[in-house]
Amino acid sequence: MTFELPTQTAPTRTADVGHPRANQRSTLLLHGVRLARSGPAEPWVPAATEHLAAHTDRLGQRPAGTIALLEALDHAGLTGHGGAHVPTAAKWRAALAHGGPLTVAANGAESEPLSAKDATLLRQRPHLVLDGLALAAEALGARRAVLWLHGDDTGTLYAMQAALTERRTARYPEPWLEIVSGPGHYLAGESSAIGRALNGGPALPRIRRVTDADGGPRTLVHNVETLARVALIARGLPPCGPRSSRC
Repeated sequence: MTFELPTQTAPTRTADVGHPRANQRSTLLLHGVRLARSGPAEPWVPAATEHLAAHTDRLGQRPAGTIALLEALDHAGLTGHGGAHVPTAAKWRAALAHGGPLTVAANGAESEPLSAKDATLLRQRPHLVLDGLALAAEALGARRAVLWLHGDDTGTLYAMQAALTERRTARYPEPWLEIVSGPGHYLAGESSAIGRALNGGPALPRIRRVTDADGGPRTLVHNVETLARVALIARGLPPCGPRSSRC
């Protein structure tokens, strides 16, 4: 089984002018990755992790995360890629409307037994996901930016630790990004379970959602693929969402 998106050439936009590959950028998240139908998220033919230098050479430096990114997300029609397909811009607006400190979490705790898309993305395009996480944290003024993983996914953990080390060694200008490994059980990947765990509670879903009246810290959880697409949209690449047939 091959997870591959069709290659597209991005039109030149204002943000692209001056980049040597402005007319040759691809909207691909992954290309030519062959995955087993079951078992751990290990490609049959491992593809090399894209390191920071290659990532920035291919896509250019990450732009700053500003509130203006909301308009770009609206225009792209980006929805969540974790299953619920909630409009990303709507989630950002809801987070901005609430009071109190905000944590932005990238959910890489993939629990579906036959799915390996998130682990593969993290292992092979780690900087694309980290760019999206940093952009969201900057744009929303978050106090904390976290990558949430299952504790037993050691391969992904090692890949992401190496990517963070690259960024810190390069003194990449961005918020402090951290990795948190939660329990390995299925429910630990549910968004409200992540929010509870990051705020000192158990990694279990809530029976009801916390509202404004409940107060306390807020946690905005995005699937890692959603954040990878945020990083592409912020660079002026063609939108990847339900309104686009190009991705």
